[in-house]
Amino acid sequence: MKKLFLAMVLVLAAPGLRAQVAEGVIPLTVTDDGTVPLTVTPDGVVSGPIYYRGGALFNSIGNVIDKEQGRRYFKNELQYDAFMKGTRRTTAGYYLCSCGAAFVGGAVGYALGSLIYGRDRKTTLIGTGILLGVSVPFLAPGIPLWVSGKNTLQNLADDYNADIQGRSYNPSLTVGGTASGFGLALNF
Repeated sequence: MKKLFLAMVLVLAAPGLRAQVAEGVIPLTVTDDGTVPLTVTPDGVVSGPIYYRGGALFNSIGNVIDKEQGRRYFKNELQYDAFMKGTRRTTAGYYLCSCGAAFVGGAVGYALGSLIYGRDRKTTLIGTGILLGVSVPFLAPGIPLWVSGKNTLQNLADDYNADIQGRSYNPSLTVGGTASGFGLALNF
């Protein structure tokens, strides 16, 4: 009976389960002899497009492009400067927004806790107002920094990918897991 129950749970839960898939990554194709045709230059640059996700740039096999690798990917000094500026802005904005969100969460928690325990409403409003006021200096610069850093990195990835479009790499049609489930994926 337990095995039947476990099997039913797995069957019912299967449509909601997905493998971790990095969107925008070009899947590697395997040749007849089992090797992966991937070009990596001597300085460590992986062929193919780069993409932005979650505050960082990733190469075509899903590895984060850090500061050292950025110098090798972006030969143009302006592109490298934009990469560094976008990375710094995104990181700074993320940490500022995280601190501001902690204070907002503290304000909500303090207000709910005070109301549940029956504290004076005036004292509750003052404490909540102070916590919300403390969150403003973090959120006010954090949100614009995060958005501008994200836009800088996204535009940089788009420019880099437009530059390499002239290079020849073959489109591939794969059957298997995709970002939205199971199906066909045409990557070019």
